[in-house]
Amino acid sequence: MAVWKTRNKLHFENKKPSLMKVLCSIKAWIRFIAPHLPGHASGVSDCSLLKAMGVVPVPKIRRVPHLVLWHPPFVPWLKLNTDGLAKGNPGPAACGGIFRDCFGRFIGGFCVNLGHQTAFFSELMAIIIGVEFAFHFGWHHLWLESDSTSALACLSSSSFLPPWLLRIPWLNCLAQIRAMNFYNSHILREGNSSADRMASLGLTSSYLIWHDTPPVEISPLLHMDVMGYPYFRVS
Repeated sequence: MAVWKTRNKLHFENKKPSLMKVLCSIKAWIRFIAPHLPGHASGVSDCSLLKAMGVVPVPKIRRVPHLVLWHPPFVPWLKLNTDGLAKGNPGPAACGGIFRDCFGRFIGGFCVNLGHQTAFFSELMAIIIGVEFAFHFGWHHLWLESDSTSALACLSSSSFLPPWLLRIPWLNCLAQIRAMNFYNSHILREGNSSADRMASLGLTSSYLIWHDTPPVEISPLLHMDVMGYPYFRVS
C-alpha cells in the first residue's frame, strides 16, 4: 500500500518519494496486520527481523517425538496384530495379521486381497480372519492388538451392525471370541508396522495366504520389535 501510494504521487503529482517515510509506513502496516495473520517465527534470523519491525514474534511450537513400543504378550497368551488398508478409501483393499508368542517369535501370519472396499471394512475383516485362525489352531488365549480404535470399539458394542457382507462372519467371530480367553488393546500406527506391511503384501495376492515363516519384507520389522527398538511418533 505504501509503495503504491508513493508511486502514484510520483506519477501524478511529480513528488519525489522519501525512502524513510516509505519504510516507516511499511513497518506500521506490518505491525498492524501481523497479529491478525497465522504463522510463526522459525529461527534466530526470523525473530530478529520481526523484532526490528516492531512485531512480537510467535515462536514455532516444537513437536516432541513420542516413543512407541510393541510389547510381547504374557505366557500363555499369543498376540495377534492386525491391520487393514484401502488405497483411496474406498479403493483396492487388503488386510493382514501376525501371531507372536511371549518371546516375540513369529508363530504365523496371513494376508489377503479384499477387492474394492473401505479401510473400515478391511480392519474388521482382519480381525475376523485372525480370530478364525486362532480358533482353528486352538489358540484360546488371544490378545488382539490393532491401530483402529473404531474397529476395536465394535467388539464391545451391542448395537454395532457390520456391513452386509460381514454380518454372518462377524457373528461367528464374536461367538469364537466368547469361547476364548480374549483381550484387545489399541496400538499406535507406528508400533503396528509389521501388521501394516503384512496387509500391504495382501494387495498382490489373489487369495488368502497363510505364512508359517515370516516373509522377507517384514523380517526386519519383526526383529526390531523383538529387540525392543522404538518407533517414533511426532505429535
